[in-house]
Amino acid sequence: MGAPMKAARLLLFTSLALVQGPSPAHANEGAARAAPAAATPGVTDASEYQEIQSGYAAGAYEEALKNLTAFQKRYPESPLLPQARNLQGLIYVLTHKPQQAIAPFRKAIESSQSESFNQFVRYNLATALYESGSIPEAGQVLEETRTELLDEDNRIKVLTLRARVNQKQEKWAAALRDTLDLGKRLATSEQRQALTPSLDQSLQALKEVRELQPIAQENDDSPFADLLLFRLGSLAAKNGQNGTAETTLKALLTRFPQTSRYAEAQDLLRSIQSQAVVEPRKIGVLLPLSGKFAGFGQKALQAVSLAFRIFNSDEADSKVSLVIEDSGEDAETASKALDRLYSRHHVVAVVGPLLSKGVDAVTQKAQELGLPLISLAQQPGTSGDNVFQAGFTPKLQAREIARFAVESRKLKRFAILQPRDRFGEQFTQAFWDAVESLGGEVVGVESYPPGETDFRQAVDKLSGLYYTEARAPELQA
Repeated sequence: MGAPMKAARLLLFTSLALVQGPSPAHANEGAARAAPAAATPGVTDASEYQEIQSGYAAGAYEEALKNLTAFQKRYPESPLLPQARNLQGLIYVLTHKPQQAIAPFRKAIESSQSESFNQFVRYNLATALYESGSIPEAGQVLEETRTELLDEDNRIKVLTLRARVNQKQEKWAAALRDTLDLGKRLATSEQRQALTPSLDQSLQALKEVRELQPIAQENDDSPFADLLLFRLGSLAAKNGQNGTAETTLKALLTRFPQTSRYAEAQDLLRSIQSQAVVEPRKIGVLLPLSGKFAGFGQKALQAVSLAFRIFNSDEADSKVSLVIEDSGEDAETASKALDRLYSRHHVVAVVGPLLSKGVDAVTQKAQELGLPLISLAQQPGTSGDNVFQAGFTPKLQAREIARFAVESRKLKRFAILQPRDRFGEQFTQAFWDAVESLGGEVVGVESYPPGETDFRQAVDKLSGLYYTEARAPELQA
């Protein structure tokens, strides 16, 4: 079989049963069912179309094109028209004229009433657009393709093309997901092996752990899970996130002892672990020393320095060193700073962070590393054996206020006026729980928009003065 026919088999949807039709009597069954009975192909157009198909199958493309043009003029109402236009587009693609194939494919979709048939033609249209260099348009057509209407073999073709289109557009995460989906669908290891270059290209193009980590979690059962874990571990190590790197590489070595990357992963893990020697007199300090919270960070740093008596000349040298890292204003910066304290400076424990933003990620990482962390943040973060809360959390503050009011001032009945935001809700719930646990009672709750400066309406509602018609006799008296 010649090269053009091989291309037809590998690249395009040319299944006679679904695109051209296996026989004149059953051609384009979806369109025939959707059309009135009188539109069923007659002997003349069906026979003629079958002859054109035979010429196409024999590789007589020029003659087939000529006959298809005549067919469309001769039978403008034939239910076989969508197939004829699709076949015309296929011939243009196979003869390296993808630009000319676009219009016939679009017309085939417009004239067909079969949703199933149209999905095949959309793939062919996307192929023509891809081959002609219209990459974004090809991607759009593929997004509109309903793969659930295709059989498994043809879903694989759509995914293959979509992965290529995403790579051309440098949408590396999307391309990687498509390639991984393909890996789950392919039947043999030889077929999956052919995906490795595409997989490697997308993996190497992703430069951030935060991009790759969710993809690795989503594809934990992928045939390429070992390659995902190795890339994730290598990337984390390269970016100084040694905690993530160590956890990931350990998982790789445990789960995939037969992986081709075993030796590399083992060497990289040893290198990371050799950096993790603990210096018992080094204490890490993780505070915001830049950005809009730098002032608070500086004050906290002074307090920590005083607590460790670093500059107290009246006492013997404790030999303790404070290693200070800037946590910045976001979770990623804080997590990387914690990684540096652990892997580069080998601190025995860390004081910080101060900000609630990102505290979940920082405390989770400290727990994974087994690194004791004394948090100064208001929010508790992830709990664990290595996380100690030293900040004034909403729960702690609310409980102390309630305890003072109930035990010292002997108050029993309370009303709550709260801002309508996350902190307002947290404090309200914590205070309410504390009051009831101490034997008190909350008799009213009102909220106001954050930033509000006029509280008269909310106070009137709490005191019963807002709905005056309900208390007219009392007010009159």
